[in-house]
Amino acid sequence: GNVITPFKYNFAGYFREGLACINIGGGIRKTIDSLTGGFQKVYKEKVIGGKWGFIDKKGKEIIPLEYGILGEMHDGIIKVNRLNNEAYPVDVTSFIRGKWGFITKDGKKITDCIYDYVDDFKEGYARVKINDKWGYINTNGDVVIAIKYDNAWDFNEGLANVAIGDKCGYIN
Repeated sequence: GNVITPFKYNFAGYFREGLACINIGGGIRKTIDSLTGGFQKVYKEKVIGGKWGFIDKKGKEIIPLEYGILGEMHDGIIKVNRLNNEAYPVDVTSFIRGKWGFITKDGKKITDCIYDYVDDFKEGYARVKINDKWGYINTNGDVVIAIKYDNAWDFNEGLANVAIGDKCGYIN
């Protein structure tokens, strides 16, 4: 039972790939997670606000506490958002304002926080959105499929479904 970090965090998550998500300055908000069949409210507590980072198992801050939101780590890559002290749940990303980018688990920047929305990498690509148009980047942060589609979905078995207007098709 040795203490490896000071007791200064408002939130400390589980370790994944050797790192744990931490928060300073956030607060707990109870939100309705779902309604049961009898319309009983089921509440879920979420940490909102503050700044987020990651520590290693020795307590060293690997990702500094400077992000408004951190996504979950997948294959050593983390989606990040730089909010200006806006309070949103950490695990809700589909409606969040602010700009998104990616970093590696050792803190190396893959992209600046320039995208209106990003999704996790699937099959080596992440879908990204700017000005209501979608495209894809690779794990180096290079735009490899032009940001020109009205809608786009994740890659699956080497193909992704994309839309222009009300027509859909596949790209590889």
